[in-house]
Amino acid sequence: MGGIFRRFVIPLFKNHGKALARDALRTGVNVVEDVLDGRTLKDSIKRHVPEGIKRSAQSLIRQFGSGVRRKRSQKLRSHSKDIFA
Repeated sequence: MGGIFRRFVIPLFKNHGKALARDALRTGVNVVEDVLDGRTLKDSIKRHVPEGIKRSAQSLIRQFGSGVRRKRSQKLRSHSKDIFA
C-alpha cells in the first residue's frame, strides 16, 4: 500500500496540487453559499461534492502527461556536390 501511495498519489499532488486545491476551494465556496441561502449542509454537500470530484477528474485528465517533449529526429542532409568545383 505504501508503494502505491509513494508511486502515484504523492506525484499526483506534486504535479497537480494547485488545480486540485482550486477545485476543492470552489466546491467549498459553493457549499457555503448554499448554506447561507438556507439549504441544509447535508443537501449542499450531496449536491456539490460529486460535481467537484467530476470537475477535478476532468481537469486531471486534460493535464495528464509528463510534459516532456520527444526529441525530433534530425534528417540527414545530403550535401550536394558542386559539379563545377
